[in-house]
Amino acid sequence: APSSPEAQAIIDKISGYDWYHTIQLPHGVATPGYVDHREQLPFYNLPKDMTGMRVLDVATFDGFWAFEFERRGAELVAIDLASTIDIDTPRNWRDVADEKGVKLAKGEGFRIASEILGSKVRKEVCSVYDVNPDRFGMFDMVFCSDLLIHLRDPLHAMESIWTVTRDRAIFADVYHPDLEAFKDNALVEFCQAGQTDVWWRPSTTCYKLWLHLARFARVEEQSRFVLESNFRSEIPKVVFHAYR
Repeated sequence: APSSPEAQAIIDKISGYDWYHTIQLPHGVATPGYVDHREQLPFYNLPKDMTGMRVLDVATFDGFWAFEFERRGAELVAIDLASTIDIDTPRNWRDVADEKGVKLAKGEGFRIASEILGSKVRKEVCSVYDVNPDRFGMFDMVFCSDLLIHLRDPLHAMESIWTVTRDRAIFADVYHPDLEAFKDNALVEFCQAGQTDVWWRPSTTCYKLWLHLARFARVEEQSRFVLESNFRSEIPKVVFHAYR
């Protein structure tokens, strides 16, 4: 990053936190995240001008997508869990975590980045399972990325998102390339063997079926690509636009 006093002040603020998202900040500074979406934005086929749009960012984490949509002019609500104890893990893991006192608060990265950016994004503590129009109203667009494979019940999440979608929802998640040869079958690999926070690796056909079961009337695949990240293995992603 540039060595100006302003840049150094931002670097001091973002230091000491383990960033998941790479977020562009003022004065040429960017957070050192595991995942960098900046150069891969075209794969999502997002509206360039989102002025006047009301958008929900599901599982916002450090807030990359919420801040990007805000930069494009949208009014944002971003949701995430309060702590790691609330993550959708097997119930016996929660018992162990309770016994050991493992409970890490979530949202520190979002708070830091929001303050630096002067963001007006409204952050709410909420599970995707609890999203409903009585609490949040309706949204022109709902965005859900890199979440479904971590959920015990991804179809339930899609159903909840459908209830608040006025126009379309964008789902971007990991798919299983080895299952793509079976295009006529909605296949999914069950991954939860006690050593991972990933429940499923679905085929793209499975994602489409789930979205139709969640009552989305039209589903359009936008792209497939390998996520730009610092993880050791390649992460193949697919992007769908699902219309109410």
